[in-house]
Amino acid sequence: MRIFLYFVAIFLINMQATFSDDNIETLKKLLSEGLITEEEFKKASSKSVESKEISNDRIKIRKSTTSKNVKFVKYEFYIDNYRIHTLGPGSIRADNLLTGETDVAIGENFKSKFTKEGKKYFDLALDEENLSAKLNYKGRMLINWSGKYVAHHSATFYQMQVLGYMPFHFYIMLVGKNPISVNIDKFNRKIEKAVDRVKKEMAIKFDISIEDIDKILERKNKSINNEI
Repeated sequence: MRIFLYFVAIFLINMQATFSDDNIETLKKLLSEGLITEEEFKKASSKSVESKEISNDRIKIRKSTTSKNVKFVKYEFYIDNYRIHTLGPGSIRADNLLTGETDVAIGENFKSKFTKEGKKYFDLALDEENLSAKLNYKGRMLINWSGKYVAHHSATFYQMQVLGYMPFHFYIMLVGKNPISVNIDKFNRKIEKAVDRVKKEMAIKFDISIEDIDKILERKNKSINNEI
C-alpha cells in the first residue's frame, strides 16, 4: 500500500495536478510518513496556484473532519493550495497548505488579517450599509456575506455562500453577545421545503411543470457561475 501511494505521489508530482480533496489527503499522508519531501509536496501543487478558473465543479463543500461540536458544525473546501474553513460562528480562515500559514483570517465583525502572501490572492470588500461583504480570490468573488437586521430581536442574521449560491455558514449576531451558529443542514431543509411549496404554487399559477422550474433554476445557477 505504501509503495502504491508513493507511485501515486510521483504521478501527481510529474503531472503537476490541480489539487482535489483526495490528492490533498494523499499528499499530506505521504508527507507526514516521510515518503515525499516538503519540496516534492510543493511541486505537486505548484501548477494549481496559477489557475484562475473558479467554478462549482472545482469546489466541494464538506463537513470538516475536525468538527466535533454538535451545535457548531465546521465546514471546509479546497481551492488550489488553500483550505478554506469555518473556525467558529461567523469566522473563517484560509490556510496555505504549501507554507502551513493562515494567510487569511476573518472574524464575526469582519475584522480581518492578511499575510503578505494572502494579499497577493485575496481581498475583502465591505459594504457595511447593506450588511454585505465579499471575499475575492484572484479578482473573483469566492465567498459572499448577506446580512438582515431584525429590529424586534436586535439581531442580525448572516448567511455566507460560496460563489454566491452554495451554502457555507449561517450565524446570528446579537448586541453585546457572542455570535450564534445556525445548523446548515437543518436550515437548508427548511429552505428546501419552502422552495418546494413555492415551486408547486408557481407551477399552478403559470401552468408549467416542476421539471421546467428546475431547469430554469439550473440555467440561472449556471449563468451566475459563468459570470463569476
